[in-house]
Amino acid sequence: MALSRAGDVEVGFDEKFEYFWFRVQRAGWAVMAALVLLGLSGLFGRGPLARATAGDQGALLRVDYERFARFRTPTMLAAHVGKAAMSAGQVSIWLGNDLLHGMPVERTVPTAVSAAPVSDGVVYTFQVPPESDSATVLFAVQPGVAGRHRGRMALLAGPPPPLDGASGAASAAPPALEIRQLIYP
Repeated sequence: MALSRAGDVEVGFDEKFEYFWFRVQRAGWAVMAALVLLGLSGLFGRGPLARATAGDQGALLRVDYERFARFRTPTMLAAHVGKAAMSAGQVSIWLGNDLLHGMPVERTVPTAVSAAPVSDGVVYTFQVPPESDSATVLFAVQPGVAGRHRGRMALLAGPPPPLDGASGAASAAPPALEIRQLIYP
């Protein structure tokens, strides 16, 4: 440690400590900058990284959702239905039990004509104008479990299947889109 004089006061200077502290300070700046960039990109909420889509553009069913959601904070699943699926004036969307577990549907927009429980999920049926090019159905959900969450959603062709929970018959799950979310506590 080198000592220098400033008037009547001796000032200590430890070059190794100063160099070490300089490196710690720069590392702290880098961590803070990384956190700000991750936040702006959507890792902690809204932003480009936070949005996800299941399904392809132009498919019969495509679902937009938030990849990162918060525990007990409402979020939306937006199901976009193509024209070919709306010819009968009704659309039936199946939500699997894996999606509904820990994340119940609070409401739908438009309001569902029916919500029929089946052994492996719930089938929501909506009235849609058959002449329109597409329809969007919003499912308002509120995650009740923190951590990784996976679920399935599918479009059913034709009328909704009969209630099979009472009979014990297994319903055949349609080809489904997988929704993956991380629920922050």
